[in-house]
Amino acid sequence: MRVAESLLLISHSGKNDQIKTKLSTAGFSVLQAMTNEEVQRAVPMFDAVILHMPPQSLSSWCRDLRSYGNIPLIWWCDDHQPHPDKLLDADIDGVLFPSMSSEELHWAYFVTKSLQRQRTQLKQEHEMALLRLEERKWIDQAKRILCEMKKIPEEEAFAFLRKSAMNERKRMVDVARSMVKVYQLIQEQKINESIRK
Repeated sequence: MRVAESLLLISHSGKNDQIKTKLSTAGFSVLQAMTNEEVQRAVPMFDAVILHMPPQSLSSWCRDLRSYGNIPLIWWCDDHQPHPDKLLDADIDGVLFPSMSSEELHWAYFVTKSLQRQRTQLKQEHEMALLRLEERKWIDQAKRILCEMKKIPEEEAFAFLRKSAMNERKRMVDVARSMVKVYQLIQEQKINESIRK
């Protein structure tokens, strides 16, 4: 027997029972949160959040919900006119309609979860790429400083950094960062001394 996906319903309307019935009939387990405190505590325990509210309310809710946990956010669109600009600002993962059949609800939910996982993975990869780029900048700055001060080619500067990192049992970027910061302090000191003269 398949375990029902658990959905947290956040609604600004009196149609909550209709939505809960529609989703429950489709095989979902639905619970409604009434206050912000309930929402904050409940989000990590659910598979997705269903937002039933006007498009202009979505953006602030999505921002808050993203801070509570990494979970698919799905807009339940019934009598609201879709406003593409509001939806793009809202950072929602999917949309469900009351006219959908149980099968359509499940497929839309499945696609939404898949897209949300892909987006999460892309975000993590992007953050890792930014981190590696930042580390690369420190290493390149340190190499440039070594090339300038020791009058050595770039390959030797890189080898020097790598050997220093191994000797100090540190990451190469940490050695490079320390070297750049010391160099910057020395340069600032020279500038201050020349100003005093």
